[in-house]
Amino acid sequence: MKAHHRTTALLILASAPIAHAHEDTPLRLMSDGFIAGVPAPFRRIQLHIEELGTSKVRVTLSIGDRVSTILPCAANLIKSISVDDVQVSGSWYGYFAGDPQSYYVNVQFLDPWHPPLTADPFPARSSYLFYFNLNTGELMGADRRIVTIHGADYEQHPFPKGCKVAVTALR
Repeated sequence: MKAHHRTTALLILASAPIAHAHEDTPLRLMSDGFIAGVPAPFRRIQLHIEELGTSKVRVTLSIGDRVSTILPCAANLIKSISVDDVQVSGSWYGYFAGDPQSYYVNVQFLDPWHPPLTADPFPARSSYLFYFNLNTGELMGADRRIVTIHGADYEQHPFPKGCKVAVTALR
């Protein structure tokens, strides 16, 4: 009987982290650049991409009255050639807990030469990923994700120093 209780307790403890795991919410990038699926307490978000697939790509993200521009040294590293290669997700998981650093939107530029998109919101494709604060529009981080030979695993590489910084200004 004691062995049964011990096994049950171990199963409950082992499943606890799984029950509390957090995944970002996939969002929808509309044809006009607005991002659908963000809850009402947050401002309207618009992603503006020009000349994707060229050496002159320009990317700006507007959140409320803030506009963040990805600097050319970072934007020119993006390998996506189509808006279909751009995925957006976000999290406001800590909204009710009062943790403003947990409110963010991710903009992921997938490399075009990996397997086609699947129903998985985070497919196994190498990419550049930018994290923006939902309240301020400021860039919180950016990195290069390189899918390994195992497919689902990836190696995370930082951007070259100075390139991951976005310029944020009032509109």
